[in-house]
Amino acid sequence: MRRGILALIAVGALLFGALALRGTIAPEAARPEVAATLGAWIGAPVDLTGAAEVRLLPTPRIVWLEPKLVETATGFVRAEAERLEASIAFAPLLAGRVEPTGLRAVAPRLRLDRPLPTFAALLAGGGDLPPIDLGIERGRIEIERDGSIEPVELAEASLAHGGVAAALDAAATARWRGETFHFSVTLPAAAPTARWSLAVDGAGLALKANGRRRDIAGALDGALSLDLADPPRVGALVRAGPLADLVRAPTRLDATLAVEPAGVTLSGLRLDLGPSTAQGSLALVTGGDEPALSGTLAFSDLTVAADKPIFGEGWKAVPLVAPGLALDLRLSAKRLIAPRFKLAHAAATLNLAGGRFNAELGDADLLGRPISVIAVGDLDAKGLSVDLRALAKDLPAADLGALFGVEGVEGGAVAAAFEGRMRCLALGGCVGAIDGRLRLSARALSITGASPFGDVTRFHPIVVSAKPSSRKTVWNEAEADVHLAGPTARIDAVELSGTDARFALKGSGDLADGSVDLGGHAFFRDQRAAGAPNGEIRIPLKVEGSIRKLTVTPAMPEQVPPTPPTPPLAPIPIVPPIAPPAR
Repeated sequence: MRRGILALIAVGALLFGALALRGTIAPEAARPEVAATLGAWIGAPVDLTGAAEVRLLPTPRIVWLEPKLVETATGFVRAEAERLEASIAFAPLLAGRVEPTGLRAVAPRLRLDRPLPTFAALLAGGGDLPPIDLGIERGRIEIERDGSIEPVELAEASLAHGGVAAALDAAATARWRGETFHFSVTLPAAAPTARWSLAVDGAGLALKANGRRRDIAGALDGALSLDLADPPRVGALVRAGPLADLVRAPTRLDATLAVEPAGVTLSGLRLDLGPSTAQGSLALVTGGDEPALSGTLAFSDLTVAADKPIFGEGWKAVPLVAPGLALDLRLSAKRLIAPRFKLAHAAATLNLAGGRFNAELGDADLLGRPISVIAVGDLDAKGLSVDLRALAKDLPAADLGALFGVEGVEGGAVAAAFEGRMRCLALGGCVGAIDGRLRLSARALSITGASPFGDVTRFHPIVVSAKPSSRKTVWNEAEADVHLAGPTARIDAVELSGTDARFALKGSGDLADGSVDLGGHAFFRDQRAAGAPNGEIRIPLKVEGSIRKLTVTPAMPEQVPPTPPTPPLAPIPIVPPIAPPAR
């Protein structure tokens, strides 16, 4: 009985004390301080509206019902909520002072029509931002962009900052564009070696970065890890358009990070692109006349096609306009593995400065022989405009025939040289924008009967001996002079010269499907005593079909050019190098 009476007395005393304490709390006393704190973080002075009341249980606090933050200068309602609670420190309360210690917003809605001006100040050490300890439940951020509102739903979020020179900690679980993200960040205090970190996880993306402040000027050191388990999903999330399908294979990047006021450096970089791995470095420098990005990537094997696609169709939409920064990039691969061929010892460079463009693939190994390509010109708002030159020597004809699916090529050596121009606005349109001259030359070209040029005895006007059982022809020389205009080929001359036969043709072709339409003549040594002029007999021919399967048939004279190309064609020129743009 006595214990029950004592308990009732204690409860009564507690209630009496609480009621007495409640009478000493002036709700309006905290309103200016809370408004000043929130206004400093929003970036504009605000007035806090809404009815305020005091609640003591479970802890003393002031509650604003249906509060609004109204910008003092414009009257714009920057934020509103179901309620806003400010916890009150108990000890100062006993002395008659109201000191808010933390804020809790329930169902707040924040409207953003401009970036908050506080992030740069935090990176610089916090500036004069006041302390804050804010928790959010069921929040919503409305980002206004181009006249439309894009919402970010916050399941929960927190923001804590100890004031001048102190660190900041923020975390949130949010839903954006149908995807759920977990986000956390710690911005370092002003003291040297203070820790910092950043983590984002969601939508097939995992970003982690952490380290220490190097000095109070804003330099940071640390480690960076970016894992894209599903790049197209991330690309669709950020609304990259066709570029969302640029890379389909899982991609991961790990590097040592250095951030300075004048740039960012990634050293010890490792890039995993599907089955391919590269080592290298990247550096972005923002000082000077224009920002500059430089770096190297060295692959062992760079696979551009595998059982599962590495790249999508988005590469076609890569814009070729001035990026607003200078470039000095280098890429190399011991082996570049494409769907139908392999390049060994591939080394490519890309330089861009002041709008001048220079790209080069130097002495890569194709089928055991060197090839080189160089492009020099301009890259500006009108697109890419370059002079192109390419050269390949002594390519094995049999392997080259197999590469393009041409039947019957057994041996020989092929050289190729191209010189022309190209102007395009997107990467996918560059092949169709090529305009120039291609010269092909082959020596000792051995063709079997699988090709219509492998057995030409059926065109002989007079057969003076039995046909050999072997259906093979060796052409001492084969030359072609082709003008390329996008996918269309104007074949100005094709000349095949053998021991006792010669073909001279011209016509057109289509690079898209490999079709050709040629007309001309076959020339055979006249074995009669009184021969035709120049000791040759001329037979009109038509060559049609695809380079993978050609048909050669006799033709009526009116079906072929009346005047065949004048043999022999000029030899393949040695393409001189194009000087890189002056720096």
